[in-house]
Amino acid sequence: MSKTGKLNKRLLFILLSIFIALPQYIYVVAGVNLSNFCLLIICIAFFFLYGKIYKFSIRKNIFWYWVFVLYLVLNTLITFDFLGGMTTLLTYMFIPVVIIFIIRSKEDLFNFVDSIIFVATIVGVFGLIEILTSTNFFQQLAPSYNFFIQYRYGLLCIMGPFGQHIGYGLYVVFILSLIVYRVNTRSHNALYYISYTI
Repeated sequence: MSKTGKLNKRLLFILLSIFIALPQYIYVVAGVNLSNFCLLIICIAFFFLYGKIYKFSIRKNIFWYWVFVLYLVLNTLITFDFLGGMTTLLTYMFIPVVIIFIIRSKEDLFNFVDSIIFVATIVGVFGLIEILTSTNFFQQLAPSYNFFIQYRYGLLCIMGPFGQHIGYGLYVVFILSLIVYRVNTRSHNALYYISYTI
């Protein structure tokens, strides 16, 4: 693969990793939050870099998942609103298709996992800043302060860009699993241990 092709994939991997961690309570304009905005950028970047999605077999890619996603999209369109339905469609249908399309080798998979770990490490640094300063930087950007602001052991509960502690905790557990996976799939790299510690 050419250097340009690798660079394009890395860009999309970073955007996808940022999308996973972006707060949904900070709005860019009207009902469009940061997460929606990043989703739009991913769509534009993908079509700009690749032009189109080639055919792939749904039967070979967990048929019942796509049935469930279709139900989610229709349910959101009917019970919520159009923007919510489109966001659900792009998040649960388009993003997986993009990932299936761009991950073509074990190296691609490893690069994507490494991008997720890299972004999560930055989120972890924000969490440490939150502990030390008792200030959630992202909270200052939110339109209102409807957050769980609690102290445990004299420290502010870490939320980073997340709206609540449980969501942040689930994210951290997911990232720790990926770090352990990467430590076991390549030669020892001190950066994984630093990320794990953060």
